[in-house]
Amino acid sequence: MKKLHSKRLRTIRILIIIIGMLSSFCIWLFLPDVIKNNAIYHVGNGKFGSKAGMLLIVLIPLFGFIPCRTGEEIHTEDPVERAELQEVSDKRAEEMQLGIALFCTVTACLVMLGGLHFC
Repeated sequence: MKKLHSKRLRTIRILIIIIGMLSSFCIWLFLPDVIKNNAIYHVGNGKFGSKAGMLLIVLIPLFGFIPCRTGEEIHTEDPVERAELQEVSDKRAEEMQLGIALFCTVTACLVMLGGLHFC
């Protein structure tokens, strides 16, 4: 990832988030209409609930959009050096957000797959 620029990392992050949401939604389509509530999956009141409550899991990859920038200040007069330092800072932030997006995408898909197995 050393040769990728921050704009390319941002594009990859957005694609991972979209793929994660679409894949978890596709898994959600295969869930039964009525889910038996248990300790892990609990939607609605009573013994059974609707699978519509599981749609919230599809939104988990959106946590990859939360910015994680450090409050670093750049103290230089040279515009070339300022641009290089800003690119390094942006790249570090994008790598962190990419990792979060990847983790959240995998989590959403695994939770939905677990719902297929346990419900």
